[in-house]
This record gives sequence, structure tokens and C-alpha cells, in this order.
Amino acid sequence: MKLYQITSLLLIAQLTFTGCASSPGLAPIDNALLASLSVDAKVPVGEARAARDLASDSYAAAQSQARNQEYQVAVAEASLRTVRSQLDESKLAVGFAEKNGSQEDLALAQKKHNLALSEANYGRDLLAVRKREFEVASLKETLCLEELRFSLAMVELTKAEALQDVDSIAAQQIPIKDYRKQVAYHGEEVAIARSRADTAEARMLEARGNLADEKRKLDDLKKQ
Repeated sequence: MKLYQITSLLLIAQLTFTGCASSPGLAPIDNALLASLSVDAKVPVGEARAARDLASDSYAAAQSQARNQEYQVAVAEASLRTVRSQLDESKLAVGFAEKNGSQEDLALAQKKHNLALSEANYGRDLLAVRKREFEVASLKETLCLEELRFSLAMVELTKAEALQDVDSIAAQQIPIKDYRKQVAYHGEEVAIARSRADTAEARMLEARGNLADEKRKLDDLKKQ
């Protein structure tokens, strides 16, 4: 078994038994009750569990992506500090050339300053993009978590529905309406999380457009 699979199983267990899979007081249904079901009756439960496992894997991947995007923000911040330092140096060089250099010296210093300014602007917009990408990744992590919670609730509801006709006291005491309400609740949470992620993604695309504009300006200056 691979590490990410072990992590997913541990996550499922944690969410199930800390109340994330169900509302307070709504405990997971005892799997032992499923033993009396026919093979066909167990199929929907198996399918719900498979969907849950996929949701768990997606959440683990989203967590990893969010951490990677957070690192990319730090890299962009460091890069921006560097180019801004170079911009300050180029500005000083222009001032020195104005007082002590020839027209050719001044023209060269100004050209380097313009390039440094463009690189700083590009670095600024790159950082803005990386921050937006991190925002999107974080919100998608939240979305995947809500989808996992929804899938866990679906597992419990599917078990409850499969046990409706089982002739036992424990099965008849299962509050199926509460499990349905719980699925509806998590469905709403998924919709809210998806809307937030979509909104953030639109902001990210706008930031990428600004970055592309600065990249074209920088490339034009480098060609001069």
C-alpha cells in the first residue's frame, strides 16, 4: 500500500470518528449491520465507499498542491526583493551618470534602469499571480474537503437506505431522515466552496493577463 493511500485511509477514519462525516449526535452506522444484506443490496454501499476513497485521494492531492503554491509565493517574494534591489542600483547609476558621465554613459544607464524597472514590474505581477494561485489552491483544498465530507455522509446514507427493510431493532432505529438532511447540508457546503473557488479562479486569470502584458513589455525592452 502506498503512502498516499495510507494517508487517505487515516483521513477517512479521522473524519468519520470526529463527527465530520455526520452532524453532532449522528454517529456512523455500525458496519456489522450490513452482514445480513444480500450481495446486490451491498452494491450501492460499495459504490459510495469507492466515491469516498476517490474524494479522499483528491483531497490529499489538493493539500499537496496548496503547499506547493504556498512555496511558489515565497520564491516569487524572494525574486521580487532581488529585482527591486537591482532597480535601486540602476537608479543610482543613472544619477551618477547624469553628474559624472557622458551622454553615452547616461543613455546606457537609463536603458539599464528601464529594463530593471520592467523586470521589477514583472516580478510584482508574478507575485500577484502566485498569490492568486495560492488562493485558488487553498480554496480548492477546502472544496475537496467538503466533497470528502459529502461523500462520507453519502456512505452513511447509503448504508441507512440499504438497511431500511432489515428486520432488526438496530436497523429500524436508524434515523434515515437525519442522514438525508446531513447529505443535503454537505451538498450545500460543497456548492458554496465551489462558488468561492470559481470566483478566485476568475481573479487569478485576470492577474495572469496582467502578467502577460508585463512579459511582453519586458521582452520588447530586451530586444532593444
